[in-house]
Amino acid sequence: MNALLEFGENFLDISVEPPETIFVFDVKSNGFTGCGECEVDEEDISRFVSELEEMYRLERDNAKLQSVFGYESRVEFIMRKTGHVIVCGKASCLKHSVEFEFEADQTVLPSFIKRLREMLNAIEESDI
Repeated sequence: MNALLEFGENFLDISVEPPETIFVFDVKSNGFTGCGECEVDEEDISRFVSELEEMYRLERDNAKLQSVFGYESRVEFIMRKTGHVIVCGKASCLKHSVEFEFEADQTVLPSFIKRLREMLNAIEESDI
């Protein structure tokens, strides 16, 4: 399963295969590309999705998902007052890493959030 956020030539593509809670993500930001792994707990994923939903409703100004073990990978969304979203973070895997940042319009968030919610539901169902 994956959740893809695209804006122009830039993208963030997060994937996970339940029952795992290791997010693998690919990013392209202003011509640079990278991939990273983000090992998280199910609660971290749930919190991140809720934070994104709140951010889209303009109830908060950021949402962040950060690896709890091993890799230094992280993904952060920051809402600007203009309605644009900064997508930034660090894609890290083994000895390689790339820091990234690109701007997107908030209209790309609903489909991205929906796919993340579907991924979370699949993880929760696999725990049963």
